[in-house]
Amino acid sequence: MTDEKPPIELAMEHLQAGDIANAEAVMENARDGAEEEFGALSPQYAAAQFNYATVLGALGDFDRGIEELRKAAVIPGVDTEGKALQLTARLQLGEFLARSGELEEAITEFQSTLAAHEAEYGANAEQTAAACESYAHACLVSGDAGRAAELAERAADIYWKLEHEMLPAALALRATAIKARDLDATAMDGMTELKRDVFDAFVTACIERVDTDPPSIALAVMMDLAPIALNKLSTKSTTYLALLEAIAGAADDANEEDARIAALGDLFKHQAALGDDELTTRAQMQLAEAFIESGDGEKAQFHFAAAQKRAGKVSKSHEAQVLRSWGLNLVEAESKQEGRAKLQLAVETSREGPDSETIGDCLLALGVFLQHEHEASAAKPLLEGAIEVLPLESNESLIAHAHLEALENGTSCGCEDGGAAIGAAIMSLVSPHVPDDLLEEITLDNEGGVQVTLNREPTEEETDTLNRAIEAAMNVIQRELGQAMDA
Repeated sequence: MTDEKPPIELAMEHLQAGDIANAEAVMENARDGAEEEFGALSPQYAAAQFNYATVLGALGDFDRGIEELRKAAVIPGVDTEGKALQLTARLQLGEFLARSGELEEAITEFQSTLAAHEAEYGANAEQTAAACESYAHACLVSGDAGRAAELAERAADIYWKLEHEMLPAALALRATAIKARDLDATAMDGMTELKRDVFDAFVTACIERVDTDPPSIALAVMMDLAPIALNKLSTKSTTYLALLEAIAGAADDANEEDARIAALGDLFKHQAALGDDELTTRAQMQLAEAFIESGDGEKAQFHFAAAQKRAGKVSKSHEAQVLRSWGLNLVEAESKQEGRAKLQLAVETSREGPDSETIGDCLLALGVFLQHEHEASAAKPLLEGAIEVLPLESNESLIAHAHLEALENGTSCGCEDGGAAIGAAIMSLVSPHVPDDLLEEITLDNEGGVQVTLNREPTEEETDTLNRAIEAAMNVIQRELGQAMDA
């Protein structure tokens, strides 16, 4: 006889499979069952409500999650575990209120919840530090960067004294808040005193904030961090190299071309010194792309050619990837004939290599290009070939099917408007799970990448929810795609 899985675990498995209806049904049944068996004021019911709210939060349904948490948060804890659950429910209630845009009520809830944590655990407990962090996040989103910096500083001080594993994340939050308050202020006071492993984790935590913080703030934090990281780590450190790549990404988002090129130049130089041809090729290809986007075609051509030669030492598949990127960038820069030649060579080279997915990517790139050039008869076999070898669950497979369907039906592939037709399908699945004021548009680019346009800066939690919702939506679309192919 096997042990039955907890409802929350079953629900999360359903969510990962894109089965939202069954995920909700499992938690709703567990909640109603706990109320019927133990009563509406029982700790079991409170726990079931909290878990149900957690699943609703993963779906982005914060309004219904708030309803569950309001009920769970007022059920008094009769023992240590019950009191801890009640306080955790109150913290999550504040977070859900913030995510749903009710910042004023969220901040009020965080204020009272922080006081409750201090009363229950003490002013210098790790639970109090966690409450400070959640409160700081809400203040940062509301625009009160000064208060956010104070709360993050307090959380970091507590974690520092406790040598707690959450110290790096709190320090990264503190750095973001300091830069949000004053972009010219230093956010790195005391960081040279961190132990090597803690500092390494702090750098990683700063990198992880790149996707949620405004690009200008993320870039400012990491630019302050880079010289310290160079001294405390080394040019051989994977963490330091990841920092350079993150700086380049943030600089790109912030339209800081010089900073992007400088970071990628350092990344390429350090990777070359390490002698790893595969990683060096990747860095040089990124540098070439940065040059071509900055308008320096001569340097871009030099680095693409060098990257192709280096990639050839690794495998024909790697060389084909460089040629594909080179061709796409040339097409984007309106050098269509040169781009076409590179894309054709990419297809030929990929077929000499071992990686079928690379073959599919190259076939797709050339097929889409030819379709855009109104060469349908030449594009069709390339798109069909791409579909044969690309993984069904990949974005590239989705874009190949969409283009082939458009070609066969004589309709627009949607690329001229950013893949709007496919993006609209994803948007319809994602929108119910995120705040109404967050999403403006979801589209797909020519390579099958999901492009998200937002109306405002998301919180870290909103970004996590959005990413999960997009992943679930893609699973649904790919499953329907597979069913259509089997029909």
